[in-house]
Amino acid sequence: MMCAASDGSKGYQCLDNDSYAFNPNRFANRITGACKLPHFVYFTMVELKVLIALIVSNFYFSLSPKYHHVPTLRLVEEPEHGVDLLVTKL
Repeated sequence: MMCAASDGSKGYQCLDNDSYAFNPNRFANRITGACKLPHFVYFTMVELKVLIALIVSNFYFSLSPKYHHVPTLRLVEEPEHGVDLLVTKL
């Protein structure tokens, strides 16, 4: 499961109309022109933590019997063929 921290704050009305467009002039005033609402990122992280806690508390996760452990060293060590999970509702 991969989630971007910015996904949760897209529905707020206080963002500018051009907040999704690249505008280099937005950074002309250095730090004084920076984002004034960084707490949306923290709020989004809290929402994601609650969501993950609900998923973990309502489901049981186990490795699939057909999973074959083949670690691959890239930027981080990860399974070469991914991880197959069996998910059952509690």
